[in-house]
Amino acid sequence: MLPGGPSTGAKQSLLEATLEGLKKCETLAFQYLDELERERERAGAAETRAAQASAEALDRLSALARERERADEAERVLAGMGERAAAQEARADEAERALAGMRERAAAQKARADEAERAFAGMRERAAAQEARADDWEARADAMEMSTSWRITAPLRRLVDAFPRLQGALRRGRRMVAVALGRRR
Repeated sequence: MLPGGPSTGAKQSLLEATLEGLKKCETLAFQYLDELERERERAGAAETRAAQASAEALDRLSALARERERADEAERVLAGMGERAAAQEARADEAERALAGMRERAAAQKARADEAERAFAGMRERAAAQEARADDWEARADAMEMSTSWRITAPLRRLVDAFPRLQGALRRGRRMVAVALGRRR
C-alpha cells in the first residue's frame, strides 16, 4: 500500500460504492433502454397509425378525384343533354309552326271544299231542274206525237223531209207570218 493512500477498508468501501453506483447506473441504463424501447414501440405504433391514416387519406383523395371525374362527366353529359334538349325544343317549335301552317292550309282547303260543295249543290239543283224540264218536254213531245193532229200531218212532214228546198221556203214563210203578227222570231 502506498503511504498516504486510502486504506484497504476505504478502498473496499470505495469499490463497493463504485459497484453500487455502477449497479444503479446499469439499472438506470436498463430502465432508460426499456423506456426507449417502449418509446420506439409507441413511435412505431404511431408511425403505423400515421401510415394507415395517410393511406386512408390517399384513398379518400383518390375517391374524391374519382368523384370529381364522375361529376365532371355528369356535367358534360348534362351540358350535352341541355344542347340536345334545346335542339329538340327548336325542332318542336319548327314542327309546331309547320303544323300551324298545315292547319291554315287545311282550313283554306276546307273553305274551298265547302264552296265547291255549295257550287256542286247548286249544279245538282240546276241539273235536277233541267232534268225535270227535259222530262216535261219529253212528256209534251210524247203527248204531241200521240195527238191526232200529229198523226194527221205525218204525210206532210214526210213530203217536207223529201224536198229540202221546201223546208227553207216554209221557214221563211213562218218568219213572215210571225213578223206580220208582231211576234218576231
